Amino acid sequence: MPLPKVVKNAMPHALLGQQVVLWENVMGSTPDGFINVGYTDTYLRVKAIHPRPLTNHLIPAQLGHYDDATQVIEGAVSVG
Repeated sequence: MPLPKVVKNAMPHALLGQQVVLWENVMGSTPDGFINVGYTDTYLRVKAIHPRPLTNHLIPAQLGHYDDATQVIEGAVSVG
């Protein structure tokens, strides 16, 4: 039985904050850095711009805005 839409959409919002992310790949770049994409341990997709590629690293990120349309969370990585 699928979850009701209200419950399904509320779950990612409840998990925002500091989370460890496994950064899996780079999907492009901007003038500010690489667009890194990865997943939390609860399989939420995270996207963050960082000056270097983070591929294959477990690095904490501050999770912010969740986009319901793309089902991606905007993250901020604080490592140098």
